[in-house]
Amino acid sequence: MVRKRFFSVYFLFFCFCFLSAQEYVDFPQRVRVLYRFEIDEDFFVIAENAGPMIWEGYPGPFPPKETWTHTFLSMVAVNENVAQIIPASDEADLFTQAVSRSIPVFIHIRVSGSPETAAVQIRYTLRAVFSDYYTVEDFFEAKVPLEDDLVSHFWIPLNDELAPFLDRVIRPPVRIEGPVGTLVYGFSKEPVLIPEAEYVYIDVPLPGTYSWKMVHKRYVSRTGIFFADRNHLVLTLPRDIFSFSDFLRAFDGDNRTVR
Repeated sequence: MVRKRFFSVYFLFFCFCFLSAQEYVDFPQRVRVLYRFEIDEDFFVIAENAGPMIWEGYPGPFPPKETWTHTFLSMVAVNENVAQIIPASDEADLFTQAVSRSIPVFIHIRVSGSPETAAVQIRYTLRAVFSDYYTVEDFFEAKVPLEDDLVSHFWIPLNDELAPFLDRVIRPPVRIEGPVGTLVYGFSKEPVLIPEAEYVYIDVPLPGTYSWKMVHKRYVSRTGIFFADRNHLVLTLPRDIFSFSDFLRAFDGDNRTVR
């Protein structure tokens, strides 16, 4: 009876772990997104009132501001990695607002254009707030669109940029901290070199268990095991200065990894 009960508990525990892991893989973490949508007022007034006099052959009317904002938000909302889209206030810069509200991503959109070229220009900034290495800034241009164009295809260039950006944000990088010049093995085919900043970011599958080794000419070589998941993303390497016994072991062959 005890053996059967033990088997049942073990079976339930195994199934729970399996389902949890499966859920983690199949349903990635979704992020809240802070946004600011700005339109060049001067251009918008011209575009809204120009009609066929400036836009040759343009059937008009120029889409209203609400349509621009609504179609942009709809494009972002359909991304499977987005949990919520939050408008920014005008009181502070986007980075400060995102940090204070623990929002990991912000998007800044600026709409402008030129009557001479009959084109609209979209400048955008995508910023991963808690990953100081990851920012995308770019722009695209298109002919002055109709309202149907905004709904159907106008935002495709931005969506093509946003999708891989968010894929990377929901799998945050591991940060390795250690002395400048340290070679770290175990996270990639080639060793990772720690630069002057004394830290380096690396992209690795999460969750994952990694056997690492550090090599430095001034510090004792060390090895260890690092389990990386979304709650454990920083590996701090030891800084053990060589002792006399370490020096002797180097000659005995016990510390051959030291350089």
